Amino acid sequence: MGREARRGPVKHPSRFDGDRRERFLAQLRRCGVVALAADAAGISRSQAYRTREGSAAFREAWDTALEDATDGLEAEARRRALEGWDRPVFYQGQCVGAVREYSDPLLMFLLKAHRPDRFRERVPSADDQPVTVKILRFSEDPAPESDGTPRAGGTIPVFSDPEKPATMSMPGGAGDRSSPKPGEAGT
Repeated sequence: MGREARRGPVKHPSRFDGDRRERFLAQLRRCGVVALAADAAGISRSQAYRTREGSAAFREAWDTALEDATDGLEAEARRRALEGWDRPVFYQGQCVGAVREYSDPLLMFLLKAHRPDRFRERVPSADDQPVTVKILRFSEDPAPESDGTPRAGGTIPVFSDPEKPATMSMPGGAGDRSSPKPGEAGT
């Protein structure tokens, strides 16, 4: 189904200046959706995009309108996370009250966005400290696999503290699915 069949014909799609641009930008600022902004201005989306490509000033105003729309989304996410909203409670088909609900996921998204150093996803280590690994040598098992490739395995000295060397044994052989046992890796 074409655009005209869904929303009606576009009036004067070639004239996109002055008032139409202001209506487009105002609606884009409110909702952040180009299709809805184009409808409000009475133009096609393609006309809006062509104008954006041809005018640096319009492109800048468009980008600012989208930033304003995104700021509005962030403000609403913050409100829902901190102030919550009332969810109606029904009993036997009748609304008998409301329960205040909050959004923990929205709160986490906001914290991750504004404090990524504290709230980003990370893989924890044993002591949550960086480990420096220096490979001094790797000794391979002299007996190769049946296809002639060298067998994986051997010993790799590992240093988490340059003053305290430790050794980590690597699982041997391609068919070996075992992992190093606790205490075999130095930290």
